[in-house]
Amino acid sequence: MTEFASQAARTAVAGALAEDESGQDVTTAWSVPDGLAAVAEIRARQCGIAGGLRVVAEVFARSTPRSQWKRWSPTAPG
Repeated sequence: MTEFASQAARTAVAGALAEDESGQDVTTAWSVPDGLAAVAEIRARQCGIAGGLRVVAEVFARSTPRSQWKRWSPTAPG
């Protein structure tokens, strides 16, 4: 699990994921077929500071064992 300082943010992430896992989320049930797998990238349009990346990492760490989060920057290690 990601090192994450904010208990409030961890609680919010856990609650949001629990809502989707309950099978009661109407939007997910309507729009996501069973067994769907996906790949995504989050890209900035220009250089800057991206806020919320720890939340993204927390979501990936909690969502499913197959989820992966890789931080990459052309100018920073990681």
